Amino acid sequence: MTAPREEISDLLAGRPEFESALREILDVDERRETWTFDDVSADSGTFGELVSRDVVERVGDEYRLADPTAVRAALDGESSPEGSHRSESASTGDRATAGTNAAANGRGVADELSRLRERLPSPSRNTVVGIVAALALVAAFRLVAYPSVFRDGDIVLLANDPYFYRYWLLELVAEGAGPFAVPEGVLNGEPLLVAVLWTATLAVGGDARAVDLVLAWYPVVAALVTGLAVYGATVRLTDDARIGLAATGLLAVMPIHAYRSAVGFGDHHAFDYMIVAVSLYALVGLASVDRDLSPRSLTARAAPWAVLLGGALAAQVLAWNAGPLLILPAGLYLLARSLLELRAGRSPLRGVAPTLAAAGLAATLVWAAHGAWQWQASYVALTPVFLFGGGLAAALVGEGSHRAGLSWKAASGTLTAASVGVFAIAWTQFPEFATEFREETERLALKAGQSEIVETASLFDADLGGPFAPIFYFGLVLFLALPYAVWGVWVAESRDRPDWLAASTFVGLLLVLGTLQVRFAGALAVPVAVFAGVGFVHLASVVDLARRPACLSGSDDTDNHRSDFGENRNDASRSTVQIGNVDGRSLGLLLAVTVLIAGLGAFLTPLLTNDLTVESESYQAATWIQGDAAERGLAENERYVFSQWDRNRMYNAFASGDSRSYGFARSNYDGFLAATNGTEWYERLDGRVQYVVTADRTIGDSVSEDAMYYRLHEEYGVDTDHYRAVYATDDGTRKVFTLVSGATVTGPTSSNDTVNVSRTEDVDLGETSVDYERTAAVENGTFSVVITQPGEYSVGGRTVTVSEAAVVNGTAVEVSENSTT
Repeated sequence: MTAPREEISDLLAGRPEFESALREILDVDERRETWTFDDVSADSGTFGELVSRDVVERVGDEYRLADPTAVRAALDGESSPEGSHRSESASTGDRATAGTNAAANGRGVADELSRLRERLPSPSRNTVVGIVAALALVAAFRLVAYPSVFRDGDIVLLANDPYFYRYWLLELVAEGAGPFAVPEGVLNGEPLLVAVLWTATLAVGGDARAVDLVLAWYPVVAALVTGLAVYGATVRLTDDARIGLAATGLLAVMPIHAYRSAVGFGDHHAFDYMIVAVSLYALVGLASVDRDLSPRSLTARAAPWAVLLGGALAAQVLAWNAGPLLILPAGLYLLARSLLELRAGRSPLRGVAPTLAAAGLAATLVWAAHGAWQWQASYVALTPVFLFGGGLAAALVGEGSHRAGLSWKAASGTLTAASVGVFAIAWTQFPEFATEFREETERLALKAGQSEIVETASLFDADLGGPFAPIFYFGLVLFLALPYAVWGVWVAESRDRPDWLAASTFVGLLLVLGTLQVRFAGALAVPVAVFAGVGFVHLASVVDLARRPACLSGSDDTDNHRSDFGENRNDASRSTVQIGNVDGRSLGLLLAVTVLIAGLGAFLTPLLTNDLTVESESYQAATWIQGDAAERGLAENERYVFSQWDRNRMYNAFASGDSRSYGFARSNYDGFLAATNGTEWYERLDGRVQYVVTADRTIGDSVSEDAMYYRLHEEYGVDTDHYRAVYATDDGTRKVFTLVSGATVTGPTSSNDTVNVSRTEDVDLGETSVDYERTAAVENGTFSVVITQPGEYSVGGRTVTVSEAAVVNGTAVEVSENSTT
């Protein structure tokens, strides 16, 4: 007797966790006449109940669905056709005929696609709560900087680069541009990112305030999407929601990802990491589609994943001009998958066809965007074409080797050579590509770590401890994940699991890029989270806190008395999370495991995020400059602030809004501070610089008293002819100067040595005040000195008033002999 469709529907209504198991069993049943318990991943409790309810029937030592049509109808919410019962005597041919007739009589193309689409597990209530909690953790660690970003009605973005995008978005505000507009200045940089940010800006008001809000909040939104994609990729890979939740939680506390997607850090990184996560999810999903399905079923099941992957790869290239480096994992996967298929004695071309289709779609989308809107330079826009060509070349050579009966070892070199051959063609036929590739390679490999810009350092920077340096970026998570990523390659080869190969290629390629420059380590955090999730749950199972992940043994874990973080279970699907009463010992051990793996990252994340926030003193100086420039009525092109490069964009954003570049400051500021000839630098800076900002710092091991840094920052510019102190924070850590010609004060004197010229009142610098006194040299009975502060001065018993105009214009002011106090 079989269970009718209504009984199966009732079963699913009461036990929704059975749905994922039934869907998997239905997939297996469609391909095989009979199968064994080991062919499916349902646990023994679930499987036993399905047998007891006559949903699954025994055939000798194997099993099959008693009524697959009824199961399909119950899962899809359809009515079960009368007479769909299958007896034990039904033959393979009968089943094929029945399936064909059913498709012909009751289903169109849309129904077939719906039936064959990849189905995500239906999460239990506990799983949903877990996902929400994990995403809340992601958000919490990215909101550490909130008080530093939202200050006194201002939005103070983190670090330096977000102000670059602020500049271009403000340009679009001024132009009144429409949705998806991209300024010419970023067409060859980050066109897709700016287009998305601008469209979001229009959605929330389209003004300057909306620009700041979008740049502040977009990284957090991108991090949440990344967390969801990491969860989806992990569950897709392991069929274990516990591992998915662990992976998302560990992503939350990895410093390199957390501070680069923190609130206020609105540069391109958070967007890139989000696309990497979607690409990983799509490639894992595409790799897990059963290649042995019929062509029609394979197309229906693979198409959504291929479209998602193709769109993600295209977005990666269009979002950042270095984005082509982040699509390399897909290229490595194509090559490795061809070898995997060849080793298994199968057609490589059939195995990689869906991924090749995705690469072809990406190439089409990128080239279309380049042709229509000039997004990215042509050599960047061509990279997906090279990806497709290299993958196709490897697949075709592999296919030829397969049909010729060559071993995979004999063919491996040929496959690699075919991919390299496509690169060689690109190198010789596209000189611009060759030039840019050479320059980028030199910049990545030869100049790594040779800059004060932190992100150009290596992940294994010797100054941070070499092999231990990743601790500062990942805590202990990377060290936990790497063995499982290597193990993933073994799983791919030994168990014929190309989805594990897909995930491992992401780790391998991004680890290489991160070794060259740490800017890629944030992208590495995405696949690392997946494997770290496996390691976390495995470690928990070692101390008897959780059921051992089935993916580690290759079959269902039948030790069902073991708890899922506390609850005894014998009937819950792996794709759900069960939470029960946890005793004190188990809770303590679980907390200890969590602290061991995630604690260091959770501790470091706030500290490293804080390093990116704008200091209160810098913010105070910036707002003072903003107010002073407005009060003086300076034009925007007359407000340039000269400062240390890593705060230069921030200062200029407040002063004038022109935060496009920090190049001039980076090239000249350190030289200016170390110089001893202030007049020479004044002549270089006059007409370009309005304000100079100094901050507490040292130059080398010691600072010469003749250096401009000392004369400005330590002595408030008193002993200079052209630098006028106008503001200082109350603690003196930030000082602001303006460039002036300086008034030349002269007069007769009976002194044969020097004359002291002192301001009768201290100079008011906003939050502090300072004495101003200069020593004038005497020559032939006349003294002369340059004064940069207006006011009343005492000169050897006489007084003189120096006006603002005299200071600004360089006017001479004479002190007469009979001037008295």
